[in-house]
Amino acid sequence: MRHLPLAILLAAPVQLLVAFLLLSLYGSLLSICLPLRVAAGSLKPTKVPATRTFLLVFSSFFSVVVAAPVILPALLALVIAGEANPRAAELTLLFSVAELALLAALYPFGLRRLGALFQRREKEILQIVTQEVE
Repeated sequence: MRHLPLAILLAAPVQLLVAFLLLSLYGSLLSICLPLRVAAGSLKPTKVPATRTFLLVFSSFFSVVVAAPVILPALLALVIAGEANPRAAELTLLFSVAELALLAALYPFGLRRLGALFQRREKEILQIVTQEVE
């Protein structure tokens, strides 16, 4: 780590926050769209239909796509400044902070949309997570 520029070390926690916000929204969307009943005391889902299982597996692969914007600041800095340019690290930090600011501004909008979706599906979700399946 001692060979990394300070700007890169500062950009890493910013990018972690971006990933956290993106994956939090995605996880909330998944829990609303694909709720699972969990057996009491085991933290294991009860019997799940095959289509829901397929969608859950597919969604885990899709989470990589959801988290992909985290690397955009670094890619953009490399395209603009080039790999050998020492300014690429500063640009990465600048673009990372700009991305976090944009996402932080849009996050409440996303939460409102998820809240509205949850409100529409509340009864169906409640039925799924409370229904006994043998």
